[in-house]
Amino acid sequence: MSSGYFLTVSSSPSTGQTKLTAQVGLLVVSWDRRGVAAVRAAGLKCTSYLVIRLKTRDAPERSEENCAATLAELRSQGVPEDAIISSEWMAAEDVDSVFVETSRFIQTHIAPRTLSLFVELSSAPMHVALHLVSLLIGGARCRELTIGYMEGEYPDEVVGGDSSFGYGRRRRVAIPGTVIRTDESQPFPYALSLGFEEARTFQALRDVEPDRLLVLLAEPGFEPKYTSRARAILSELQERFHVEQDDVLTAAAGSVEDAFLVLIRHSRSFPAHSNLRYLAAGTKSHGCAMVLASVARGGGEVLALVPEVFRAVNVKPTGTFWLTRILDSSVWRPSPPALQPEEGQ
Repeated sequence: MSSGYFLTVSSSPSTGQTKLTAQVGLLVVSWDRRGVAAVRAAGLKCTSYLVIRLKTRDAPERSEENCAATLAELRSQGVPEDAIISSEWMAAEDVDSVFVETSRFIQTHIAPRTLSLFVELSSAPMHVALHLVSLLIGGARCRELTIGYMEGEYPDEVVGGDSSFGYGRRRRVAIPGTVIRTDESQPFPYALSLGFEEARTFQALRDVEPDRLLVLLAEPGFEPKYTSRARAILSELQERFHVEQDDVLTAAAGSVEDAFLVLIRHSRSFPAHSNLRYLAAGTKSHGCAMVLASVARGGGEVLALVPEVFRAVNVKPTGTFWLTRILDSSVWRPSPPALQPEEGQ
């Protein structure tokens, strides 16, 4: 368990049905079929269920099939129809529209200071997943948030860099709710969570020219070959961007807790008002940790890379389901105390 003054974070993997209970269950359906397996693994029991529906222009029918399968799974678990509320369909590539409509959907159907909420992020694109965490934790929407994430097995061509998760040039998208701090007298460092899209990530770094680069590596990865691939990319990254070995951080690929802890520890090497930014290009768990680190530090813009069109990659669920429990004590306080984050036990 790790703590960042008003956030307490704990992560653990599971391979069986967990039988989770929460006031509200928030599910994301898209072209990624892991969401259906994740709902089955969660064994949810909630008062209400909210479903955010996303499509990609690459294969809209995949999302419709996964949505039908998700709703069928909920019904098989005894969830009544009137307990399920679905959003309108949204194109994941229309970033501004997705952010606005998702915020409206959350604000309409989740009361402020809800005691317990479950959000399943396996099928959510990175920018949507991080926006939801920012809304729910950064916006003090709930006291206790549980994040569900199903590990995936990726096609060899994606791991090897011959293919990718989208088409066209990537654009850097700032996650709403993450605070921008700009002090021209201070350096502009970046913390990068490293994934498989080597060329797109390197281009993003060339565009921003960070004064210093921290690299968060998914180690151990979901598969040994994923760790090997990430290490190979890291070697080239260190050479091109002069990354010091002390600025290479590691955390288990699925653990929000591990990543959050190392980010909080390492961020102490920066002044409190530095221009630290986070670039989430690795696992969604590490991206979520970046949002939490930004919230806990009281600032730090979080960025995601969004393609022109998302590719409907066939990611297979492995059966290992990660749960991260986040307690936000600021929900019961008028405002969080201005203290430095503390290490957990």
